[in-house]
Amino acid sequence: SFEQVRRLIVRALELSQCPWLGLIVGGSTQLSAHGALGYAGMASHNVAQVLMLMQRFTALRQKLAFFEVERGEGLALVLREELMAPEVHEYMMGYFATALLHLLETITGQDLRTRVKIRWPFAKPPWGQEYQAFSPQCEFGAPQLRIELPLDFLGCPSLAPDPEAYRLALRDCEHQLVQQHGGNVT
Repeated sequence: SFEQVRRLIVRALELSQCPWLGLIVGGSTQLSAHGALGYAGMASHNVAQVLMLMQRFTALRQKLAFFEVERGEGLALVLREELMAPEVHEYMMGYFATALLHLLETITGQDLRTRVKIRWPFAKPPWGQEYQAFSPQCEFGAPQLRIELPLDFLGCPSLAPDPEAYRLALRDCEHQLVQQHGGNVT
């Protein structure tokens, strides 16, 4: 439950004495931790396909927040929070941002930290240098977590596109989504 996750995070923050722990945990989350969704992402053709998967299937992994893709002069991934507690907000924002960038870096093989601009939805904390070390182009005090990428990044190819593996992982994701909503697979 969210309450169990909240208590676990609060305790981890107390024990570690590391208020930027979300950055560390998100950045070390492996693609395989995302199950069929992670496998579909790795087998995707390009970043656009990965982002489509995220929008459609994030609820398979968690229901706390969802990234929405905004296109304009650039590409922005904006986090829509569904359920958050103030005492874990900074942790969750750090986790979501670094986990997403780690996922995209794993899939594309590119170092994105210098290419993105992250707008954090909280005031700059005394340990703000940890956030700036993670992504030099960052700002604090935004209304929502916002990760801005170059628009041409959508077409960036995956390191290991595999149409058959993608099809199978996508089928598994669809099956899980139907089960989650209490539907019938057929």
